[in-house]
Amino acid sequence: MSIITKIIVNADAEVRYLTPGELEQIRYLCQEQRSPSRTGESFNRERDYIVKQAANQLFQSRPHLVSSGSSVETRDRQAIRAD
Repeated sequence: MSIITKIIVNADAEVRYLTPGELEQIRYLCQEQRSPSRTGESFNRERDYIVKQAANQLFQSRPHLVSSGSSVETRDRQAIRAD
């Protein structure tokens, strides 16, 4: 449930109008959604780096896993396949 939906549902459950603060928060969130998201842009620019770092951390923390093309397998399964 989005933040805006939660604000409205809470006010409705309490059978009241939205407060000025809640209205201001909704206005701010709507403006944020219209402008490009900095977080989204950052993820888009850095996606290859993020994926490489995540893969490195995964394989360091779980050395029994081996990268196999576009999937990940255990060393045991790879050995069985080689036989």
